[in-house]
This record gives sequence, C-alpha cells and structure tokens, in this order.
Amino acid sequence: MTSSIDANTGSAIQLRRESRGWSKNLFSQLLQSAGLENFHPTTISRTETGERSLRVAEIYVIAAVLECGVDELISPNPDASPRVVTFTEACEKASYYLGMAKRLGQPGNEHKEADDGDQDL
Repeated sequence: MTSSIDANTGSAIQLRRESRGWSKNLFSQLLQSAGLENFHPTTISRTETGERSLRVAEIYVIAAVLECGVDELISPNPDASPRVVTFTEACEKASYYLGMAKRLGQPGNEHKEADDGDQDL
C-alpha cells in the first residue's frame, strides 16, 4: 500500500533527479558512492512511485546527493514543496537582474517619482 507521504516524497525525489538530467542508473551510482550500497535503479523506481518507504538514514543521504534539505523532500502536500530551479534558469534570472541593475545605474535612468499633478500650495 502506498501512503500519500511516500508518494509525495518519491515525486519530490524524481523531480529533483530529473531536473539535473540524471538517469536512474546515474542516480543509483551516486547514491551507492555516498553509502547506500543497495540502492539500485529498481529501488529508485519503487521509491519514486511511493511503493517503497524510505528509512531515515536513506532520506538524509538522498537529500545530500540532491543538494537539498530533507524537509524539501518530505511533505504531506506536494504543492508545499518549492519548485526546483535548474542551473540554467538561475543563470538566466541572474543575468536579467544584473542587466536591469546596470541600466538603472546609468546616468539618465534615475528613478523619478511620477508627477501626479498635485502641488504644494
């Protein structure tokens, strides 16, 4: 029987794994290198579908390999988990905001208050 928290945790793991472009085989190798010797691709499949519950020690290793907090993987509500942002998306956003900051810092682009027509009498 699949519990909703196991299914949601599995979905969160799958989302983070796929956002990095990792296959189940590669993820399995990374987890095995990190100490989960018996974590095979089939184990990952069963975990991601919620068929297999995780042990506490396993969730900590998985979170470390995925570079996220355990709390980001364990959530009773999948909508409560933050969206995973890829490195490319983060770079694009950073580039956009740096460009905006540069343009705002150039002479003639100072922030001006809108004139609403009110004048002090």
